[in-house]
Amino acid sequence: MNVAFLIEKANQEEFYSCVSQLDELFNGQIKFRVIGPLPPYSFATVEVARPIPERIEEAKRLLHLSEVNSELEVRKEYRRLAAETHPDRRPGDELAKTQFIKLRQASDILIAYCRGQAESSGSLLIRIRRVANEEVQHLHSVEIGGIAGVAHG
Repeated sequence: MNVAFLIEKANQEEFYSCVSQLDELFNGQIKFRVIGPLPPYSFATVEVARPIPERIEEAKRLLHLSEVNSELEVRKEYRRLAAETHPDRRPGDELAKTQFIKLRQASDILIAYCRGQAESSGSLLIRIRRVANEEVQHLHSVEIGGIAGVAHG
């Protein structure tokens, strides 16, 4: 996976240091390296997390799926249920709005789960969200558990 980060030149060395620490932290399991600076073309947020079995099961229940075999299967069931519960079909019904949001979140979880199954033998959830240019935020350093990192903020 290639990921681009837009950072201010003044923070470049600190960013390199954080990437180096991440590389050491994962000890060859995930390789982190910096190629650049390069001009930015597009931005996305990449989220990688370990799956929580209870959340996977709850998402399957909400989407009426006993098993999840493919992203296509998840999208198909989401579209079917979303058409039934869409808030535009029941204006002013807060329960419909809440149910619709839960369906969307369940769909996102299961799609990330499917992608994780394909990419890493099911040990990770992978979600990529495109970010509009006006939503791009500057990066800043954070420290988590004694390891410095970079986060949106």
